[in-house]
Amino acid sequence: MLIVASFTAAIAASLTVGSLGNSIQGMSDLKKYRVGVVTDTTGAEEMAARGVRLARYENIQDGLQGLLDEKVAAFVYDKPLMQYVALGEFESEVQVLDDAIGRQDYGIALPTDSELREPMNRALLTYLRSDAWTRVLSRYLGVN
Repeated sequence: MLIVASFTAAIAASLTVGSLGNSIQGMSDLKKYRVGVVTDTTGAEEMAARGVRLARYENIQDGLQGLLDEKVAAFVYDKPLMQYVALGEFESEVQVLDDAIGRQDYGIALPTDSELREPMNRALLTYLRSDAWTRVLSRYLGVN
């Protein structure tokens, strides 16, 4: 359980805004604007539950392009994936904000009595504390 909590703490939906020209600084600003989401995602559900006006997109690339085309003022999606796409395909054109919108848990399922559970937990903890993990985060997500 500890490893799942440690690993998933950094996994959350996040907010992206165009790097130029709008005044969105966080979640409290969203009700004033139209926000892009990918259809049938937890980000879409969360924004709908908060009463935010939505524009639905089929994928993250279309949503970020809608942001650049000023069809939406912000875009909400899974933070690590958004960081990866924003860094690789949209470079300095968009800004991923630090605001976490909702927690999304990821895990690895093993049978209840699996002998792999303890060695896997130890290996994951060791890796998450290593310089190698820091380099992976930096390379793919631009995290320092």
